[in-house]
Amino acid sequence: MSTNRHLIIPGIISAVLAVIGDLLVVFVLHLPPGHATTAANDDTFTGQVFAIISWSVGAAVVTYAVYFLVLSKRTTEAPATQHAYLRSHLVLQTAWIGTCIVLVMFAAGLGVVALEGQTSPNLVVPASALASGATHDPLIIQVIGQQWQFTYRYPQYGGFETQELRLPTGRLIQFDVTSLDVSHSFSAYQLAVKIDAIAGVNNVGYVYVLNPTVIDVRCGELCGLWHGYMTDVGSQAGRALTPSQFSAWLSYAQRTFGPEEHNLPKFALTYYPTPLTY
Repeated sequence: MSTNRHLIIPGIISAVLAVIGDLLVVFVLHLPPGHATTAANDDTFTGQVFAIISWSVGAAVVTYAVYFLVLSKRTTEAPATQHAYLRSHLVLQTAWIGTCIVLVMFAAGLGVVALEGQTSPNLVVPASALASGATHDPLIIQVIGQQWQFTYRYPQYGGFETQELRLPTGRLIQFDVTSLDVSHSFSAYQLAVKIDAIAGVNNVGYVYVLNPTVIDVRCGELCGLWHGYMTDVGSQAGRALTPSQFSAWLSYAQRTFGPEEHNLPKFALTYYPTPLTY
C-alpha cells in the first residue's frame, strides 16, 4: 500500500466524522446559553464555532491515531520502515503547523470582533443621573447581593424592592449590580450575563431581551456558608415577559411592594448596612 493512501484513508474517515459532528452541533445540539438575548445569541454562535473547530480537529487526531495504531499491529514490516515517512513528511508537517496557526489567528480575530460588537459607548447610561431622579429609556434594574439572596430595585417605578426578577422583552436592560456585604456575582446564563456584586462598587451590564424565557439566577462567587443555596431556579426563577405581561406585573409589584418603599434607603449606586463597624 502506498504511503499516500495511509494519509488519504483516515483523512476521508475524519472528514466524514467532522461533517456528521458539525451538523449535530448546528441543527441538533442546543448549546447554552440559548437565544433569549442578543448577548446569548452571540455566545451561542461563538460556542457553536468553537465546538465545530474542536470536533473537526479532534476527529482528525483520533482517527489518525487509531488508524496508525491498528496499522502498526497488523503490519509485518518494522515500524521504522513502514512509518518513518510520517516523521519526515514535510508536506504533512507544514499542513499541521499551518492549520494550527490559522485556527489560532481565527480564534483571536473572532474574539476581537465579538468584543468590539459588545462594547459601545452609546450603551452607557449614567446611573448617577438616575440616582438624582433622571429617567432614561433603558430599564434600570438594580441587583443587590447579600448573604444569601439577590434583591432587585426598580428606581424608574418608584424604587420598590423585590426578590422577583422580572424584565420585559424588546427593551434594553441596564443592570446596576452591587453588594451589601461580601463579594457575590449575579449570574444568569439565559441572559448571558455574569456581573460581580461588590460592596461599595456599582458594576453595570446590559442585555437586550428578545424572547420570553425563564431566568435561572445563581451566585457565581463563593460568598459564605450558604453560597450553594443562593439560587433562584424552578418555580422561583426570574422571568422575561412580554411587554403587556410586564406591565401587569409592575402594577402588581407596585401594589404589593410599593407601601414598603418608605422603609428603604433612597436609591443610590451602593448601600451600606448598619452599623458600619462591629
